[in-house]
Amino acid sequence: MGYEVVTRELESAAKAARSAAEQARSVRLQAATDKITQAMPGSTSAPAAGRTGNSWRGTLDTWNRDTEHYADSLDKSASDYAAQEGDAADELKASQGGGS
Repeated sequence: MGYEVVTRELESAAKAARSAAEQARSVRLQAATDKITQAMPGSTSAPAAGRTGNSWRGTLDTWNRDTEHYADSLDKSASDYAAQEGDAADELKASQGGGS
């Protein structure tokens, strides 16, 4: 039983995650709730809309940070697997008398 790691796929997944985080950073959900707040001054809905906008912003910021961390972890995994593969290849050559 074994497994194969395709480091290109890890790197591609990291790139896709970074792209998603970059795109999400440009989303301005709070702008919609700001319009509600402005359109309904003095209502009980206005402050609720403001809180909702702040919550959305915080959630999106957290998601972006987590996604960047995920991408970093994928890149590190790809790098670690590649290094281990190189070390294993060197050891195999050495064990067969080929040296490194």
